[in-house]
Amino acid sequence: MTERLQLVVVDDDPAFAQLVRLRLLQGQSASRPFDLERAATLEAGIELVDAAPRDLILLDLGLPGCDDL
Repeated sequence: MTERLQLVVVDDDPAFAQLVRLRLLQGQSASRPFDLERAATLEAGIELVDAAPRDLILLDLGLPGCDDL
């Protein structure tokens, strides 16, 4: 059984996050399934990543607080 990739999109624009989800689903193969979560703020994204390891984090660097990264 293939392990599911754990992905996070951190973006305050729900339409963009949905577009990312759709594009990833188009390219998804049975050999590399994934779970995708969305966080609307940098703080929520940090909480998700702190709670469990992630394979990929897509971060909107224009979010408030990202200038300190």
